[in-house]
Amino acid sequence: MEDKESRASSFAADRRFFCWGEPLIPQLIAALQEQAVSRWDFSAEWVVAPTRRSARRLRQSIAECAMAEGRGASAPLVTLPEGLVCPKPPDRPAASPRQMRLAWAVSLLAGHSQELGTLFPGAPQPNGAWALSAARSLMEARTILGEAGLRFEDVAQKLGGDHSEKERWRELARLEEAACRTVHSMGRADPTRTRRRWPASMAAPPGIQRLWVVGCPDLSPLARRYLERWAQTLPVVIAIYADPALDAAFDEWGQPVVEHWNGCTLSWGGSGVEIVGEGDPEGQANRLGQWMAQGSWGAVATVDPEVRVEWDRMLRSTGLSAHDPAGVEL
Repeated sequence: MEDKESRASSFAADRRFFCWGEPLIPQLIAALQEQAVSRWDFSAEWVVAPTRRSARRLRQSIAECAMAEGRGASAPLVTLPEGLVCPKPPDRPAASPRQMRLAWAVSLLAGHSQELGTLFPGAPQPNGAWALSAARSLMEARTILGEAGLRFEDVAQKLGGDHSEKERWRELARLEEAACRTVHSMGRADPTRTRRRWPASMAAPPGIQRLWVVGCPDLSPLARRYLERWAQTLPVVIAIYADPALDAAFDEWGQPVVEHWNGCTLSWGGSGVEIVGEGDPEGQANRLGQWMAQGSWGAVATVDPEVRVEWDRMLRSTGLSAHDPAGVEL
């Protein structure tokens, strides 16, 4: 998540809170009705939903509600957050994941003996299987960077001249460039680079007059950059599924403000369950130790390996031990 200084100050949207004590979809349909061209005509609305399932449920609910009144409905355009990204079309077809992996493997084999010593110290004698496996890992890392609109070269440039990892990122950047040249020689375009190609102008889909971003608390940096561009073309509504009293707990994009949630405790509807936020595994372990020190506790469990390490440390310091079932057959 980006810090406050990196947020785009020019972004302006209408933030609306939908009470989390009631189902979201009926509230959203009521809000869409307020803007509808006519009853059950949502054809001018574009809704960005967080998951395919939520998108499907929204369409289904609209159809069922309209049918209950004996009427038909014109559904809104519903996409996932990836639908916000509409780069300038490439001048050639995009390479498939298999073609990209092959290009990276070719680049790895070609450069292994020349310039990859820092990146793969002590690597085995290169062969096709090794190159394809390494290519998969590098492509996964590149995808994560691509969601932030970054390349390996961008990271290398951001690191200081004396940073211990700078040369590794430079080697990754050289590999990236070599793989892109290979893809180009195949008559294909690199999809990750294509997503960075900003169009000169962004025209809304035909008939669309408003954009709703509904319950999307973890938009990628690249999606946020495109959303800022869309806000220059369309009115944007950020729908936040939370108590309106938590206005300060969400930023202008509808993303949770980390500082707030790391330090708060949420009660779960009088059931005696509390959700406590901690910023890192060590903080969670320390909180667990404080809870145990009160003398009233039952069983604790975690499925996160990083958290488990810190919990083991804390338990050993109190003379207790933990059971780790990893690798143990049931």
